[in-house]
Amino acid sequence: MTTSEPSRRPGGRSARVRADVHTATRALLAEDRWAQLTLGGIAERAGTSPSTLYRRWGDLGALLSEVLDARLAETSPLPDTGTLTGDLHRWGAGMASDLDGPEGRVLLRGSLLLSGEDDGDRPPDQARRGRVDEIEALISRARTRGEPVPTVQDVFEFLIGPLYGYALFARGALVARAPALVDRLLEHAGRS
Repeated sequence: MTTSEPSRRPGGRSARVRADVHTATRALLAEDRWAQLTLGGIAERAGTSPSTLYRRWGDLGALLSEVLDARLAETSPLPDTGTLTGDLHRWGAGMASDLDGPEGRVLLRGSLLLSGEDDGDRPPDQARRGRVDEIEALISRARTRGEPVPTVQDVFEFLIGPLYGYALFARGALVARAPALVDRLLEHAGRS
């Protein structure tokens, strides 16, 4: 007799719990309820047990990181305008606008403050891996069209990193900074 792993139902209970937990986390952050921003407080707000959150996310930092990544994927998806320049300018502006908003800024700060040290044994979470895959697809499309392309590392160093840094340490004007960051990334790609 062989045993097989139980199949998961797409859109089933697991997806509902994830959505409820994300909604509860975002609500607590928006309400500035830092004292309730614990896995137990989020579980109570989401109507589930704390053990569900511990089992799925392990710690508050991992949950906050996933909520931020999911929110960015929803609100600033990677476009396909037909050119790398168009894709990066549209995406950079969307990401900057999203990060410059109060919820984006709070989620980013909370994620960084609470995630602790990255222990190299832990694989990247699904949301973050999905975002890297999307960036790789954007670069691959541009390469197929014959455009000079940056590496994924370049995208992080020239665009994502500076935008996140500005979101953390500068007030406003993130959207105004995005075009220059994209231009610098494209200039670097053209020299590589």
